[in-house]
This record gives sequence, C-alpha cells and structure tokens, in this order.
Amino acid sequence: MKKINDSCLAAGSGKTNPTVLSLTAHPMVYTSSGGETKRMGEIVYVTTREEVESLDLTRFMANFGIHQPKSKLCQLRGRIIFTIHGYDETEAEIYEIPEVRRFYGAVHAVWPCWLFTACLPSASLKVIALSVVANMSIVRSGNECRTRIPGHDIKEFFLESLPAAGLLFARAGISTQHGGYYLKCVANHLGLPIQ
Repeated sequence: MKKINDSCLAAGSGKTNPTVLSLTAHPMVYTSSGGETKRMGEIVYVTTREEVESLDLTRFMANFGIHQPKSKLCQLRGRIIFTIHGYDETEAEIYEIPEVRRFYGAVHAVWPCWLFTACLPSASLKVIALSVVANMSIVRSGNECRTRIPGHDIKEFFLESLPAAGLLFARAGISTQHGGYYLKCVANHLGLPIQ
C-alpha cells in the first residue's frame, strides 16, 4: 500500500484493503465498572471499486440514509472513517481519481451526511471535502503533498451538508445546543471561521 504523508490529508481515510465491514449495532458510549464514561472506537466503512465505478449508492444509503433508527444514528455520529478499496495500485491520491470524485459527488448530491458521520480525528472528512469540491490545488515536492481548497468552496461544502446534519441530530434526539457545538467543532476542523 502506498505510504501517504499526513499533509496529503489522506491518512486513515484514503485507499485501503480491509475486508468490507458491516455496521453492527453496539452503543457508542458505555460506562466502565469503575464508573468512567468511555467512547467506542471508530467504524471503518469501505466502499468497493465496483460500487465507485458503477455509481452504486445502494449500500451507502442503506447504512447512512435518513430512515435509520435513532439507536443506529447515535452509533454513527462522528465515528465513520470512509475508505475506498481497489485503488491501491493507482499513483494518484484518492481524491484525485475521477471515478472517486464522481462517486462522492453523487453521494453528496443525494445525501450529504458527512458532518454528522465522519470521524474528525481521522482525515476522513477532509478527504471527502477534497473529493467533492470543484476547485482544489495540489502542490507536490518530493514525497510531500500539500492540498488546498478555496475558502468559498469549503464553506459551500459545509453549508450544503448542514441540512442533513441538522436532520440527523434531530432524529437521533441530540439537543440543538450539543449539535450546534459539535458543528462548530466540525467547522473548525475544516478551517472555517464560524462563530
């Protein structure tokens, strides 16, 4: 597998080769026997190359669509690392591959649930944004790769995704105050100066 520099924003969310995982039901937060609140780990969601090239959104929508019960929505919030399987031999970064850009663009147009689902400690949300936005610049210098999205485009990506995030927070029964705080964290993660 190609080693990717952190500055490429693809660490932990680009090309991968694990077994395709299904989203199983378990609580996101639990209390240990010592009374400490602990958080469950991240969920790696793998999209296959076949799904990407055929623009098959069926499995994605089955796992992340609006019809999810409240218990599952609570499990999904901020835990998903989105990955693509089947492009390990490709030299381009995952967000440069035209088929991947078309696939994530199609998902974004139908159901842009990224602000609610994507795991912020990974680079997953930034890779999705790089894949979806129209304008992106890449500067390579040796093994280093730097990407940049114009501020207008990243703000548009965020604003297009807000209605889905708001709806999912409401359906999951998460308070407006907590949801607003979380979305400010997401905006900060994306580099948006939102108050």
